[in-house]
Amino acid sequence: MDILQTNPILTAVSVVGVTLLDYFFTRLYAAQMLMVKLQTQGCPVAPGHSFFFEHLFLLGKMSNCLPKDAHYQYMFGEIYRDNFESTGVYYMDLWRMTAISIMQTNTLISARKADPMPRFFKPIVGGPCIFDMPQDSWRPWRAVFNNTFNNEHFQKLVPEMVKQIEVYKDILREHAEKGG
Repeated sequence: MDILQTNPILTAVSVVGVTLLDYFFTRLYAAQMLMVKLQTQGCPVAPGHSFFFEHLFLLGKMSNCLPKDAHYQYMFGEIYRDNFESTGVYYMDLWRMTAISIMQTNTLISARKADPMPRFFKPIVGGPCIFDMPQDSWRPWRAVFNNTFNNEHFQKLVPEMVKQIEVYKDILREHAEKGG
């Protein structure tokens, strides 16, 4: 311990190293507990999960079953065929390489698209709006606003915009000259 007291650089490096190790193991523990939680909830999790090595052993086993030059994504298909044909979805933990992933292998599940627009626009507009309406409701409103988005209409508005910008410029200049 005397060497740490006499060498401040070694002390700093040691503190940084211990901090990084602590951060790594805290993140590892959180990720692994998420997998444990998914398993206890009955979610389809790929078999052979290890606390320290996640699903890397399973991927190693699957890669041995495939030809040497096969693309790595074939392993996920093999895991699906061996364990999850009924669900079409399963979780994989490859935490050190990527986040915990959900593998979708059923084309019907993959074809569905979540529409995030209503969630983003609701706080702004308070409900449905032209941006997030279904197509059948959207068409009549688009016809109402069509002229608004016409290029000729915009060109008619430009002279008035220029006048308003000049007024704004003059106000800014007055404030700048007063120093406020």
